[in-house]
Amino acid sequence: MNLNYKHLGMYLLAGIVSGLLCGLITHFVGFGNFPYYAGPGLVLGIMIFLAGRYISDIAPRNTWLSPLILVLACAIGWFLAYEFGDSYYQEDFSFFGSGAIGGIFVAIGLALAWKLNRVWIVIALTVLAGILGVLMWYLVTYFFDVFGFEDSWIMLFVSWQSILLLAIGIAVQIDSNKSSTATLS
Repeated sequence: MNLNYKHLGMYLLAGIVSGLLCGLITHFVGFGNFPYYAGPGLVLGIMIFLAGRYISDIAPRNTWLSPLILVLACAIGWFLAYEFGDSYYQEDFSFFGSGAIGGIFVAIGLALAWKLNRVWIVIALTVLAGILGVLMWYLVTYFFDVFGFEDSWIMLFVSWQSILLLAIGIAVQIDSNKSSTATLS
């Protein structure tokens, strides 16, 4: 299987841009405001849909309903992941649970919005990326703490969303490669 590294780089860049936008939303909008609760999920859903549509040329199931489903799933996932992390933040692995919750809802949105041949690949990689994104955040936070920088939500969003979009790009390429080789045989 040959991966298109140029497309994967564009997915990674889309994840970084999405993470920066989400981090800025949460930084400039106070806790408890509607944009704080809805903004990151909306930005993530829009970026995932645009990346899939214009980088990988993925056909949505429905032109109008698919973007709405994906954005709504990402918004619900962000809200539930935040609520889970806020409720269980004293537990050691609560942030990994939050990452898994976010990944599950993004995967559900992808499965409902896009025409995929092997949905389970996209779901598995997206959920795994949700968990790995939190691990990356822990590592980045540790690195910045060693050098005296403060912990920031921006680092969480950038690390989590860049890993997530990279995994989505890999999953989409695996899904499309399997289908194209199956039809050539």
